[in-house]
Amino acid sequence: MRNLLTMLILASFVMSCSDLKNNQNFEGILESKVTYTSKLDGITAQEIFGKSEETDTTYIKDGFIKSNSNNDLISMRLWRYLDTMSYFFYRSSGDTLWFDRTDSYPYEIMESEIIQNADTILNYVCNALIIHNDRNQALTYYYAPELKLDPEYYVNFSNNSKYEIMKLIKSVYLGWKIESVSGIMEGRTIKLTHQKLDDKLFDIPKHKILKENNY
Repeated sequence: MRNLLTMLILASFVMSCSDLKNNQNFEGILESKVTYTSKLDGITAQEIFGKSEETDTTYIKDGFIKSNSNNDLISMRLWRYLDTMSYFFYRSSGDTLWFDRTDSYPYEIMESEIIQNADTILNYVCNALIIHNDRNQALTYYYAPELKLDPEYYVNFSNNSKYEIMKLIKSVYLGWKIESVSGIMEGRTIKLTHQKLDDKLFDIPKHKILKENNY
C-alpha cells in the first residue's frame, strides 16, 4: 500500500495541463486516464495497485490544483501554495481530512534528460523530461513548452522534487510515466477545457478531523 500511495502522490503532481492565453497561467479542467502495469512475473497490476486503470479530473488555477479520482485509496487531493500544504481524503477515513507539509518527503534528482518532440498529445507537440530520483524511480513528464505555468508557485514544494522539476519545464503536464521496481503507472490527458474557476473550489474542504499524514 505504501508503494501505491507514493506513486499516487507522485502522479498527483502531474495531473494538470494548459494552454497559454495572453501570457497567463492556465485556468481550467483536464480529464486524464491512468493505467497500471506490473513488472513482476506472475503478479498482476490488480494485485500490486488494486486496479489496472482509473480516471482523474483535475482543476487548475494559478498555483492551486484540485484533483478528484475514482481511485480506491484517495478520492480527492488539493494543493494550496498559500499555506504550503497538500490535503487529501482517504476513502476509508470518512470525514477525516489528511494533510502533508510540502517539505515532508523531499526527493533528490540524481540525473535528468530532456528529449525534444517526444510525443503529441491533444495536438500539442510535447518534449519529455526524464528524471531518476534517489528512491530508485524513473519518471517521465510530457509537456509542451508553450503551455506555461509559473514555477515560483512551488518554491516551497520540495516533496518529490516538485520545484526542481517545475523550474526545468515551466509548464503543466499532458502525460506522465512513473516507474518503480514493481510496476509502471502512466497517465495521459484525454480532454482539456478552458474555464474560469471559482476561488472557492480550492478552499479547504469541510471535515470533522484534520490529521497529518505520517509515512
